[in-house]
Amino acid sequence: MAVGHKQITGHKKFSVLTIVLLLIPVVLAYFGYAFIPAWWANSEVDEVLRKWANSAYREKDVRALRDGIKKDLKKKGVIVDDANLEILFQEPDKDHIWINFSYERVLDMPFISRDWHTHWEHAIEEDLTRFQW
Repeated sequence: MAVGHKQITGHKKFSVLTIVLLLIPVVLAYFGYAFIPAWWANSEVDEVLRKWANSAYREKDVRALRDGIKKDLKKKGVIVDDANLEILFQEPDKDHIWINFSYERVLDMPFISRDWHTHWEHAIEEDLTRFQW
């Protein structure tokens, strides 16, 4: 053995830090598996609401807007049966619209017999006045 070099002889066991670092990806994968599908469907709600808020420029009937929003949200996988959908026009000219949408979703947590209740809220505001040059 050369002078100045030390031979490292340590314990090669798991430490608390090693266990924690191994558990972090497992926990992230678990919650990702449980939450990502709900989050993904929820991320597309604003797109649907904005699309229908823009179409309110031509369609001023609240019932037609409500039916169109619910139909599109069901296509995206958002549960709209118990949802709260509120559509408000600024009177008297109906040149401003507010769409508020909130719903709850129950997530089944894998490997444990527990449900996780989540609450999602969205609010879209759109100006419907004509653009003037």
